[in-house]
Amino acid sequence: MSKKISRIFLVSALIFAALMSISVGDIFAQGPSVTGVEDGQYYNEPVTITFDDAGGTVTAALNEIPILSGHVVSEDGTYQLIVTDGIESTIINFWIDTLAPQVTGVTDGSYYNTDRTITFSEGSATLNGSPFTSGTTVTSEGSYTLIVTDLANNVTTVAFTIDKTDPEVTGVTDGAYYNTDRTITFNEGSATLNGSPFTSGTTVTVEGFYTLIVTDLANNTTTVTFTIDKTAPQVTGVTDGSYYNNNRTITFNEGSATLNGTPFTSGTTVTEEGSYTLIVIDLANNVTTVAFVIDKTPPVVVGVTNNSYYNTNRTITFNEGSATLNGSPFTSGTTVSAEGSYTLIVTDLANNVTTVAF
Repeated sequence: MSKKISRIFLVSALIFAALMSISVGDIFAQGPSVTGVEDGQYYNEPVTITFDDAGGTVTAALNEIPILSGHVVSEDGTYQLIVTDGIESTIINFWIDTLAPQVTGVTDGSYYNTDRTITFSEGSATLNGSPFTSGTTVTSEGSYTLIVTDLANNVTTVAFTIDKTDPEVTGVTDGAYYNTDRTITFNEGSATLNGSPFTSGTTVTVEGFYTLIVTDLANNTTTVTFTIDKTAPQVTGVTDGSYYNNNRTITFNEGSATLNGTPFTSGTTVTEEGSYTLIVIDLANNVTTVAFVIDKTPPVVVGVTNNSYYNTNRTITFNEGSATLNGSPFTSGTTVSAEGSYTLIVTDLANNVTTVAF
């Protein structure tokens, strides 16, 4: 009974083969079974190839080199595996690639202050989650993560930053002068002050000329030169509150000046009598003020005249200064009644002297 069924099945197969223009061998033929690798696949780690050769009729070659079941392939490369049982063959093409894609134009953890043209050797990529094509130029400032994945699922990840903005400095401005302590801060990077390391938030108190250089991670640089000057300008030729009875040549060591509100040049001589206010201001806004008087006119005495003789009491006044009469202090408005020879000496604040003998 079983032989009859077999004949029926064989006849049916022959009829089906004739209709499909294929051989009976093709219907029943199937290459040896292979595990560990699949046709067209990429691997990023070693693979172990196994196949059933229990009957002793199955042979295999990897890139035309005979191998046995259980063979381990670990080296990167392109491979063709042919396993045959003498009738049919199984052909599998596969690749081993353990190397991650190579990226040029940026490196992991780096900062840049210029546009970056990025290329990668293989695979596909995303930049901050969006598809990215090799050879594209990134121009916008920001933090980026580039992920490149090849066919073997090797992954290269590069995190980088484009920063084209110079550090911001507060507390001082370039070319400025200050007459107070300066607390200086900057928003990023590291700094030197006159060549020595400088920490943001430090207060500079000593007078002097300074150069602050702040450099961020992307090598953007901000340079600020400034001066701290707490010393007021020095004036020579006059002193505050003084009186003079001669011309005064006035100099000052720095800044600009006004005399009674009019611009005044260092080294100018003041000749006219009067009350003066000299104001000198330097670049750091330090101010020196000198009030002085030039008075070349001797005091005026009323009541007696020089070398005069009187037979009456004399009430003597003078318009300024202080006086002595025969060496004793004398007050303006005093009456002299005793007979005698007198010498009145009146001296004003500018040291002008009037002498009256009577």
